[in-house]
Amino acid sequence: MPSGIRVDGATRTDVEAAFLAAVRGGRPQPGPERVGRVPDGELRAVTGRLLRLRGECGCRAGAWSMTGALVVSVVLAVLRGASGLWGVAASAGVCLVGTVTVSVLGKGVAVAVARVRWRRARDRVLRSLAEEEAADVALR
Repeated sequence: MPSGIRVDGATRTDVEAAFLAAVRGGRPQPGPERVGRVPDGELRAVTGRLLRLRGECGCRAGAWSMTGALVVSVVLAVLRGASGLWGVAASAGVCLVGTVTVSVLGKGVAVAVARVRWRRARDRVLRSLAEEEAADVALR
């Protein structure tokens, strides 16, 4: 369960384990007794958000950037014009290389942004857990 994204139908124990896995690496690390005081609905929401951010693969951003690069490169190749078979092959090669490069860059940027967002969310949650002294812990 800790590596899974869905926390809807999971038991409270599984959600707590997933939460502790999602905040791994942050300081200070919360103890299970502290996590046990978090209301169920709130723990599920926070855990789901942290797991989504941590598991972001950048596929959507890579696909959109690849589509945009493909459209732009085809339009530029048509506007430039190709003379003969070698010109067409060269234009197709440039389109292919440009499209793949841009899609990899788009995917990389999306993963990096998601990782920064995950770290910020994780640190905010851990600070909230460390500062809260009341019986009910709020993770906002």
